[in-house]
Amino acid sequence: MKNSISKSTKIFLALVLVTVVLASLCGCSNKSQDDDNKNYSTHMTKEEVTTAGQPVTEEVTTEEPSTEQYLGPEIINFYQSDRQAGCRRLVTEFTGPWNAGKDILSIDVFACDEEEISGDTFSVVWKEYWEKYEKAYEYKIGYTLEFDTMDGGKIKRTILEPDDIYGFLDYIEVYIYDDVNVPPNTWYSHLLQEQITEDTYVTSIKLTCGEKIDEVSNVCLTAFIYKDEEEFDNEGNYTGEHFVKCPVYRQ
Repeated sequence: MKNSISKSTKIFLALVLVTVVLASLCGCSNKSQDDDNKNYSTHMTKEEVTTAGQPVTEEVTTEEPSTEQYLGPEIINFYQSDRQAGCRRLVTEFTGPWNAGKDILSIDVFACDEEEISGDTFSVVWKEYWEKYEKAYEYKIGYTLEFDTMDGGKIKRTILEPDDIYGFLDYIEVYIYDDVNVPPNTWYSHLLQEQITEDTYVTSIKLTCGEKIDEVSNVCLTAFIYKDEEEFDNEGNYTGEHFVKCPVYRQ
């Protein structure tokens, strides 16, 4: 009897042991299944943000602001010679007679805003002001002439070189000069197109009355500083920031 109970006990213990082992194996299987499901779910979530298995990359283009620093002349103004006083005086507007075939005005530009300037020859004084700026010689001087005509027309012309003056000469004739690149104390005439070089500076401009000057009103002359074509719109109008205007009135 004792041996029979002992044997039963052994069988019972063996069954319990088998049950525990099987339970452990099932638990491991379930955990592995959960992990697989987890990995599958993650994989599917990742696939949702792909196209045909290929990552979708969205390129964002941002326009960086220009970091180029302006190092050209920041000031430009009109001046006229006062021979009696031996200086040049700042001009903000001009009034004079308008007679056909006669000059309206001849005027210079300097990179300064002093009420009057004097000193050596034009070239020397002009360079003293222009060369104060680090990259001044990368910049040029241009003009805009605007006026109205009796028939309701509006003329606006950008003048950078001699060929720009045509198309309105019956009303106002325009002559431009380089007073810097000339020998001192010598006579010189207005610029011709073939004389224009990289070293040319249009430092002066003259307006002369044309045959139809009596049909002209609201004349305004603008001088400006520019570097390249980026400072002009599609119609050739100056869009930069460094300019000065001078209204011209009939006396």
